[in-house]
Amino acid sequence: MMSILLVACASTLMQEGLLRIVATFPPQYTQAVVSGQSFAGLAVSLSNFVILWAGEDDTRLFHSLHANADLCAFLYFLLVFITLVLCLLSFAILTRMTLFRHYQSVDHPGHHQKEYFDDACSEADTVDTLDTSPRKALLGEEGDGTGNKVDILEVAFKIRFYAAATFFIFIVTLGVFPGITSAIKSVQPDKGIFFDKLFTPFTLILFNTSDFVARLSASWWPGQGQKKVLLASLARIIFFPLLMLCNLQNKSHEVITTVLFRSDVLAMLFMAACAFSNGLLCTLAFMEYPDLLSKNTEKELGGSIIFFVLSIGLTAGSLMSFVLRAMLKP
Repeated sequence: MMSILLVACASTLMQEGLLRIVATFPPQYTQAVVSGQSFAGLAVSLSNFVILWAGEDDTRLFHSLHANADLCAFLYFLLVFITLVLCLLSFAILTRMTLFRHYQSVDHPGHHQKEYFDDACSEADTVDTLDTSPRKALLGEEGDGTGNKVDILEVAFKIRFYAAATFFIFIVTLGVFPGITSAIKSVQPDKGIFFDKLFTPFTLILFNTSDFVARLSASWWPGQGQKKVLLASLARIIFFPLLMLCNLQNKSHEVITTVLFRSDVLAMLFMAACAFSNGLLCTLAFMEYPDLLSKNTEKELGGSIIFFVLSIGLTAGSLMSFVLRAMLKP
C-alpha cells in the first residue's frame, strides 16, 4: 500500500509539473504530451489482447507464462525502469535546448504563439538574447518582483469554461470506462472465441485507439472556442443511457440491464464515439486554455488549475461509475 501511495504521489507531481511546463509552449507540444499518455493505455490493451489470444491458441504458452510469473514481473519492471531513465535523460537534454529556454524565459501572448514559434526557430541571436537578458528584464518586471504576482482567482475565471469542460469530460468517461464498458458482452458469443473471451479485450483496444486517434487529430479542429467545448462536454452525458442499454452482463453471464441495443456493432460504435469525443475535447481544452493567458506565470498557474480540476473530474467519474453500477440489476 505504501508503494502504491508513493507511486501515486510521484505520478501526480510529475503530471502537474508537466502541464505547467507545456502550458508555456505552443499548442502542438501539449497535444504531443496528451497523445503520449493515450498511447501508453493503447499499448497496455494491445499487449493484454495478444497474450490472451496466444494463450487460447497455445495452452502451453499460457502455463509457461504462469510458471515464470516472477521472471515476467521482473522483466516488466525492468522495462519500466529503463523507460523512466530515458525520460529523465530526455528531459535533462530538453532543459538545455534553446527552444525550451526561449519559451520559459519570454512571455508569449496566446494568440500569436505560432509567430513566436517561427521566430524562436529562425532567429540567430536567440541564444545571445537569452544569455544577456535575465527573465526579469524580459518580462518587464520591477526589481521588487511585484510584477510576477498572479491572482489565482483571476486566472481561474479566465479559463473557467475549459476547466468546467475538463471536469465534465472525465466524469462521463470515468463513469462508463471501464466499469460499464467492461460489462458489455457480445450478443452472439457462440460465433467463436472473438465474440466470447476476446470481445471485452477487443473493445478495450477499440476504446483506447479511438481516444488516441482523436488526440492526434485535435490540431485539425482549431479555434473551437471555450463555450463550444463546454457544450460538447455536457452533451456527452448521452453516453450514460446509450452504453447502459447495451448487452451488459455480470460474471455469471446474466443480463443485468434492459437491453435496447442488441447489436455488437452499435455497442462498439457507442464506445468508439465516447472515446473519440473524450480524446478530442480534452486535448482541445488543454491546447486552447493557454491562449486566454498572457504571462508565463499565468499559464503555469493555469496548468495547475486544469490539473486540479482534472483530478476532481477523475475522482467524481470513479464515484459515478459506482452509482451507475448500483443502478443495474444485481
